[in-house]
Amino acid sequence: MAFMNFSGFFYARNDLRLFKIEKKNELKSFFYKDYTLSSYKDALNLNNEIFFYQSLKEGLFKKNDEILVSNLGKKIILFRNFTQNCDNFNE
Repeated sequence: MAFMNFSGFFYARNDLRLFKIEKKNELKSFFYKDYTLSSYKDALNLNNEIFFYQSLKEGLFKKNDEILVSNLGKKIILFRNFTQNCDNFNE
């Protein structure tokens, strides 16, 4: 037991963030729509962070939408848009 190394174990590395969208860029490819979202700098988000999301749906995000995201690095895994009352839980 004294020789166990825990560096190879997997653990959840995703974060949960609540922010308001300051800027939104969309890039439409053949099948998918790539979104780039920039957050406002406020008390919860001390940095203007940028997140990426890829979807088949259009019109998911607008400026000043308040969203809760579960992200892995800069990539959004799950989100809940409180302003438009939509999410990607079944996408």
